[in-house]
Amino acid sequence: MSIRSLPLSKYQKSFTSDAASAAIEANDLEAAVELLDRGREIMWSNMEGYRRPLDQLRDVNMQLADQFESVSLQLEKDLALSSESGPMNCESPTPLPRSQRCRILSEEWEKLLGQIREIDGFNNFLQAVPFTTLRTAAAEGPVIIVNVSKHRSDAIILHIDKPPILVALPDAQPEHLTHLGEELPPAPHPLGHRVDYSDLVYPILRDLWATIVSPVRDCLTELAVPRRSRIWWCSTSELCALPLHAAGPYWPRQSNFPDTYTSSYIPTLSALITARSNLVISQPTAPKLLIVGQLVRGQEGIRKEIEEVQQLGDFVDAIVDTDASRDAVLRGLQQHSWAHIACSGHPGDNSQPLHASFELHGGSRLTLLDLLEARLPNADSAFLTTCYSVAGNLTTLDETIPIATALQFCGLRSVVGTLWIIDDEGGPTISKEFYKYMFRNGNKVDFRDSAEALNVATREMRKNSVSPDRWITFIHIGA
Repeated sequence: MSIRSLPLSKYQKSFTSDAASAAIEANDLEAAVELLDRGREIMWSNMEGYRRPLDQLRDVNMQLADQFESVSLQLEKDLALSSESGPMNCESPTPLPRSQRCRILSEEWEKLLGQIREIDGFNNFLQAVPFTTLRTAAAEGPVIIVNVSKHRSDAIILHIDKPPILVALPDAQPEHLTHLGEELPPAPHPLGHRVDYSDLVYPILRDLWATIVSPVRDCLTELAVPRRSRIWWCSTSELCALPLHAAGPYWPRQSNFPDTYTSSYIPTLSALITARSNLVISQPTAPKLLIVGQLVRGQEGIRKEIEEVQQLGDFVDAIVDTDASRDAVLRGLQQHSWAHIACSGHPGDNSQPLHASFELHGGSRLTLLDLLEARLPNADSAFLTTCYSVAGNLTTLDETIPIATALQFCGLRSVVGTLWIIDDEGGPTISKEFYKYMFRNGNKVDFRDSAEALNVATREMRKNSVSPDRWITFIHIGA
């Protein structure tokens, strides 16, 4: 059976990280970068490959391109559902088991791929991305790949003008980082009362600072990376649910990481390169912005949040309450370049990672699978005040695709999401400050300011002594 048809559960969680650590041990940092980008998210990488543009191939052989796209889309869906058991839901009177159908589709996919690679100019079609291409992800600022393994842990810093730089992290042990992740997020108060979790959160941020972020920051300083510059984190395994962007000593007269650099996260280097591709630079204008909201009794913060965003201008459309059906929201996302989603979120789990979802009217769900199957041709940016839109829980495999990352995969270049639960006041507060910065020049806005806008918004919350768990949960993903 091809690797493309294997369920995710058959892969050991640490396989890619361990392989990368072996490459690092052999002093082959370029191979380590290639391994992590290709292997860390097996399903993501393959599905991304299936969706690559086929326009050039169609110019040469339209029939072969159409066949390849058709099989790719079928295999993409079967891969997405491969963790579920039971027969395929198809028109055949005796539907094949999913595993057998996956095998047949995969064999056909490999056959078509071989035919494509025999065509002049298509010899490297869908080959693994080489390091020379991956390093271009650092074109607009350093990318820090953090690899955690039982064998060794390291950060690899990609700088556009230098070879990859290794920062050893001997104290970043998987078991210890798992323990930190189990401490976050803080448990919500059973009666919904606001609680200051500073005594719990700050020791964790100091721990992350000492074990991972401070050595990275020191290296960025040696590289003369200017303060306030954008940097991108590419985390693996246990680190995917930990707030590296917020680490710091948090003592008087000492700078913390968010005071020094503006952080974004990426699932892979390839994803960042894709998010920047085919970008038409034009005079920034007011975007077509869609609000999706589900008002919940007792949660007035969502209503306030929706009203705040609606006041931005007549370019804002809203799909809320009874109008917020699955089909209506999908159509709206396809027709707008920006989206603001304020509703309950539900993380997936090991057995059904693609069932992570937004909760819409009447308890209906817009799932991660729905988003992956959609095409969002106008998409640029999304802001999600939705619980667990980024991390889910630490028991999920490294290959799990969170909602926020799925949106980027569907075409959005920039996404703001949350690592864990947010309270009723968190959404309105962060949204107000975020859009205040984004629209500081009137309606001349640019989605590429999103990371800096989030950094400004969280700094404002810190000035107002907001409990740290309420602002470090928000992170930026993408370009």
